[in-house]
Amino acid sequence: MRLVHTITLSVFVKAHEDAKEVENALRALVPFDFEKEKLKVQVQKAEGFESTISIMTIQLTKVSHTNEVLKFLFGTLEPKQKEVLKEQTESRLDESLDYFVRFDKTEWVNERKLVITDTGNCIHCKFALAVYPKKRELAVALVQRLLMNTSSDQKSI
Repeated sequence: MRLVHTITLSVFVKAHEDAKEVENALRALVPFDFEKEKLKVQVQKAEGFESTISIMTIQLTKVSHTNEVLKFLFGTLEPKQKEVLKEQTESRLDESLDYFVRFDKTEWVNERKLVITDTGNCIHCKFALAVYPKKRELAVALVQRLLMNTSSDQKSI
């Protein structure tokens, strides 16, 4: 069952950071063999205030990929963090019913621990929710269901 149309994971890599280490951390959020699944990390360059910044992005559209990543991301979060996301569901949804979560980049790169953050040094996650009809209350209900029904040991969402 399609829960989201797409998941977009992105991270900014500053010039002083180890780009390969950050890329490996970004790939670790997607529990698949990239070559076998024909997935790739897109890299764009952008001019920052003092140096060039790389923007690494992974976009997932296949139902099997998106469902597995949803299960991994929400299933890895501690219950306290899920509660925070539940409480903030409305503020994390935009007009297009895209749902946004930021994970602390340093915690994930160094410790492989997902920690929700509101700071800029993060891994951005955008979930294009699959709700029909396209109504906000249905999107909120879907997010609440995802947060309640995912754990790292579950087989399905």
